[in-house]
Amino acid sequence: MIAGPGPEGGRDRGGLRASRADREQVVELLKVAFVDDRLTRDDLDVRVGQALGARTYAELAVVTASIPAEPPADREPAPTPAQVKGEPVRPGAVALVATAVCGGVWALAFFPHWPVNSEGDPSRWLLQLFLMTNLIYVFTMVIAVGFMIVNWLEKRAPASPASGD
Repeated sequence: MIAGPGPEGGRDRGGLRASRADREQVVELLKVAFVDDRLTRDDLDVRVGQALGARTYAELAVVTASIPAEPPADREPAPTPAQVKGEPVRPGAVALVATAVCGGVWALAFFPHWPVNSEGDPSRWLLQLFLMTNLIYVFTMVIAVGFMIVNWLEKRAPASPASGD
């Protein structure tokens, strides 16, 4: 059980008035218990209402008195952020798309006969598109190859020995 605000320094504070900070502290305890899966959403809502309406330490102690110390055994604890992983980054697919886009811009820039200026140079927007696409392509490829190397090293790395050896 979670201990509520109770005796301090050997004397009982149950009959004393609780401050807003005391009520907020109990609400935080209730939130932690909910996150730890020791309270249901409905139970949390009811208890928060009781905590905010409590006037004495004894009333606050009643709100927290019946909270289990541990989550129910039939439920697994919520996974930590390190355990939750989305889809792995696919650097090969990123590199393939970047290469296709860059190749398309090269084809757009060099194959059609675009209007040229009096010196025979292509238009400025076409040159800017070509240069920016190449810059973005190089940047994308550096990142993709970096991810490929990291993934390769993770696969090659030996399993870490169990602690306590």
